[in-house]
Amino acid sequence: SSFMPVGDYLYLFANDSINGAELWRTDGSEEGTIFLDNINIANFPSGMEEYIEFKGNLYGTAISFFEGVELYTSNGTPQGSKFVTPSDLFSSSYPHDYVVDGNYFYYIGSTGLFGGQAIFRSDGTKAGTKIYLGDDKDIEDIANLTKVGGMMCVSIKRNGKYGAYYVDTKNEELKALDMVDDLGHSDFFCGNDSIILFLHLDATGGLYQSNIT
Repeated sequence: SSFMPVGDYLYLFANDSINGAELWRTDGSEEGTIFLDNINIANFPSGMEEYIEFKGNLYGTAISFFEGVELYTSNGTPQGSKFVTPSDLFSSSYPHDYVVDGNYFYYIGSTGLFGGQAIFRSDGTKAGTKIYLGDDKDIEDIANLTKVGGMMCVSIKRNGKYGAYYVDTKNEELKALDMVDDLGHSDFFCGNDSIILFLHLDATGGLYQSNIT
């Protein structure tokens, strides 16, 4: 697995022939290299597809037979390595597209076995990890949560139409940048706090610009 530099440690998934590929950390010394957690059962391998550093700790998406595909954290100690939002394989939230913004981080996740998707906000604790925006019946899909300048942009399929939005954290709402069409998600957001550029899969594959007011 790839190395994950976070805080004072380098995290990695390594196989010690006993636990399978599981979570370790090192500070570069022999005595500072320790096994942290057997995330998955028996010798089934674990991994972390996405991760972020938040307040000096590791946060990312891990998989476990018992806990599902959920938000996981480690502070570099075995005691502090655990699932933040445990569930099970049948109702996992599948966190992805992490964005750190101030005292919180955000990600896209599933709202349940028969639910849709939403943007979650977390302060790093179980109690402080909740659905933030997007858990609406008319929202069918959410993708590509991206930090652009001091704001977050996201692509949403709503009532059969794909469009680009930004997250208004002050008023805690989603605001449309452009409702484009029904062909596909917007991607590759860039710009600053007043002008957003993004690509959208439409008939022309166009580059769009939206001014934030």
